[in-house]
Amino acid sequence: MICTIDVGNSNIVCILYNETQEIVEKKRFETITDLDHAYDAYTAHFKSMTHSVHKVILSCVVPRIHDLLMRVLEDVFKCPPISVSQKTIPTFKNLLDNPDEIGADFIASSIGAMKRFRPPLVIVDVGSATKITAVNQHGAFKGGIIIPGLGESMKSMHAKIPHLPQVSFEFPQQVIGHDTVSAIQSGIMYATYYQIRGLTQQVQHELGESCTVVLTGGYSSLFKARLHDYIWIDDLVNEGLFHLAQEDGLHHD
Repeated sequence: MICTIDVGNSNIVCILYNETQEIVEKKRFETITDLDHAYDAYTAHFKSMTHSVHKVILSCVVPRIHDLLMRVLEDVFKCPPISVSQKTIPTFKNLLDNPDEIGADFIASSIGAMKRFRPPLVIVDVGSATKITAVNQHGAFKGGIIIPGLGESMKSMHAKIPHLPQVSFEFPQQVIGHDTVSAIQSGIMYATYYQIRGLTQQVQHELGESCTVVLTGGYSSLFKARLHDYIWIDDLVNEGLFHLAQEDGLHHD
């Protein structure tokens, strides 16, 4: 089995695939950054996987726990894990001014999308941060946009203005709120929706061509009905990790 691990700021998604990309097992659990307890907690999570694993690959956007996770994975699965970066995936085409700055999640989601669709592509990942990726017609990572996510926006507003309530992530019936709760929901949900719409259009304008637009990420299911012209793919990062694990010439850290 191939174990793919998408380590986000809020949650970790671990998916085991067989060699034909069928999902055999999937777990989602909270990202733990307390280093005093993280090793034991992560060890327990990964030991609970019930199938044998011969290859492990991860995308980690939380530097604080990266090295600890690498130790846990090698201890549990008895094989050296591959941590995705520009250095470990040298064949990834990247047009950033400093290519090494690219996040592992941008690489994995771009690979996942390109395995399904012909570029140019725009990838919208709605998670702890909302990220928009531009892949040009030659399959090169052109750049992206990073926006504070729904959860972080809510936490920040509540921390700064504690008398305002925390609300559920639901679209109110109208943009104009009729009470405090619906006004906050509108400000979070519709603002995110119109950000995505407007920025996706601008990215395509700057690329100079119409693109296939892919929607993914932990909060993406909240938007897929309204973004019906986008192609929704659950766990796109894990898909990309699966395909990367199949490649020759990967480098370990």
